[in-house]
Amino acid sequence: MIKKLPKKVYRAKEKSNKAKKKQTILDLPSIPKLNEKLMGDLFDYKLDKSCGKYITEKYFNKSFITLTDKEKLDLFFKDNCGDKEQIKGVHNKNGKLSLAYERMLVQSYNFKDFIKQKQWQIEQTDFEWTNPKFASISDIILLDNTIKSKVVYKKRFIINIMTSANLDFDFDNGISDELYLKVIHQKMLANYEWGIENIPFYVFIFSTKNNWEFKVVKVNVDTSSYSQHYKNLMNAKKYLNDEYVLGFKVKSNYKKCNICPLFATCLDAITLPKIEEEWR
Repeated sequence: MIKKLPKKVYRAKEKSNKAKKKQTILDLPSIPKLNEKLMGDLFDYKLDKSCGKYITEKYFNKSFITLTDKEKLDLFFKDNCGDKEQIKGVHNKNGKLSLAYERMLVQSYNFKDFIKQKQWQIEQTDFEWTNPKFASISDIILLDNTIKSKVVYKKRFIINIMTSANLDFDFDNGISDELYLKVIHQKMLANYEWGIENIPFYVFIFSTKNNWEFKVVKVNVDTSSYSQHYKNLMNAKKYLNDEYVLGFKVKSNYKKCNICPLFATCLDAITLPKIEEEWR
């Protein structure tokens, strides 16, 4: 027999249940999984080169939706490399693609021709790694069909697609530390996800100044670097958790503020440079 609750107790219980229900549907920010971009921003934040408000809005509130013109062009290019149609090109009054978009459309054909001649096949695009602690998205996962094996993962490798207005200036001295971090991060994730100890990783860099010039770089990483990278990730994760509890601080900077997506609405933005003094 079910015990009948007194009206007073019942009302109190009902009120409590409604309060719990409201709590479960609140849109509260959760601590994001650590990716290479967040790791880099946390490092800059620690060195006072990045602002806490920027980190909070980008990674916790996910409020950066508007794309810059360059980001739209890059997305258009990557979509065409992977035969996707997420974003439409910018057209002139006569209905033709603008010069910049036409140029990158041709570059996407160059990419497809390159992988065809190499007997490489696109397996997946915008691949999201499923590691429970760490996150990242690979532009394209390919299969090398010159490798004669029925085991798919033995053919699998990663590529990252980039654009540059000046290939010689940007990449003659090798890839940047930021890009290297991305490479080692995704190689580590591939090791966890697929058991591939040192998956091949290629970086494709295409010129935005003409429709023919591009570079392909195979980035090699010593597998012993994985353990150090994992330690760095765990330290960054602890720092992220600690700062989340303490609250990320505003660290305004004239140069950073003026290129920040929050600039137009941020009350803490520095809009004018400091007056400098000079004595002679």
